[in-house]
Amino acid sequence: MNIVAFGASYSRTSINRQWAEYVARQIPGATAVRVLDLNDYDLPVYTVERQNEIGIPASVGQFVDELNAADLLVVSFAE
Repeated sequence: MNIVAFGASYSRTSINRQWAEYVARQIPGATAVRVLDLNDYDLPVYTVERQNEIGIPASVGQFVDELNAADLLVVSFAE
């Protein structure tokens, strides 16, 4: 099972990312765990106006591709 995990935080020392990775590695049958760092992707706040001006940034597509490649997602966020 291909698992993608990430913490919904831009902090380089995010406990959310650490928790997501820990949980992902506890899942039985996990053959691959990929931990994403949001700092590796330019993920601007979405607005229709921004999309009309600049389109969808390539890094957004890359991030979505990572998510689509997963059999299971583990996401950790504070709220």
